[in-house]
Amino acid sequence: MAFMLLRLKPCVIIDYAGDRDQVADYVASVLRPSLRDLNALGGLAGEAVVAAESPGGAAVEPNAPLYPRPFHLVCARIDGPLESPEIPSWAGAYVVYDTKWPLSDRWVNDNLLNSEKSSITEDELATGLDYPGSIPKTPADMGSIVPVSYLGRMKSESGEWMGDRWECLTSFIVLHHQLPQMALHRIRYQAVKMFDIEMEVNMDTSLIDDLPNPLP
Repeated sequence: MAFMLLRLKPCVIIDYAGDRDQVADYVASVLRPSLRDLNALGGLAGEAVVAAESPGGAAVEPNAPLYPRPFHLVCARIDGPLESPEIPSWAGAYVVYDTKWPLSDRWVNDNLLNSEKSSITEDELATGLDYPGSIPKTPADMGSIVPVSYLGRMKSESGEWMGDRWECLTSFIVLHHQLPQMALHRIRYQAVKMFDIEMEVNMDTSLIDDLPNPLP
C-alpha cells in the first residue's frame, strides 16, 4: 500500500482465491476502517496544499502528520466477468486505488472495473501492479525464472536501524533477460525515502539454467 501512496504503483489487488468470502470479511472488518484513517491523513495533505497556495487559507496544525500529497483511497469489488491467463475469474476480488492520482484512477477503471472488459493480460496486470517482470510463457522461460523480494527495515525509537527486522515489502518474479529492467525498477524504488524505511533486494538465482549474466 505504501508503494501506491508514493505513486510507484497504480493499485493493489486484494485476493484470496481459496475463499473469497474471507476476502470480503477482511475488507469489511480490517481494510475499510484502516482506509478511513488513512484518508483522513490524505485530506489533511490536501488542506496543506490549499493553505500553501492560498495566502488567506486556513493553516494546518504544524505537528499534524502529513503525506507529501493529497490522496483518497477507494476499495472496490471487481464484479465483471474478468479473467486473465492465470486467474479464470477475478470476480469477488478487490482493488485499492487512489482517486486523487489520475493514473491510478484511470488504469483501475479502464482495466479492472470496466464491465465491458472480459479479459486482462499478464502484461497489463504487471503495469497496474508495477511489476518489472513477466510470468514464464514458454518451456525455455521456465529455466530462467528469478524470484525477487524487496526487503525493508524500519528505524527504532532511538533512530537506529533495526537490523534483525527485515520484512518483505513486495515480491515478484522476473525472467533472466529481464534483470536489467528489474535493476532500473529497484533503483526507482530505492530512490524514494519511504517513511524511514531502508530497502534491499534479495534474488534467488537457484532456478536459473546455465545462462550468461545480463547485468554489466
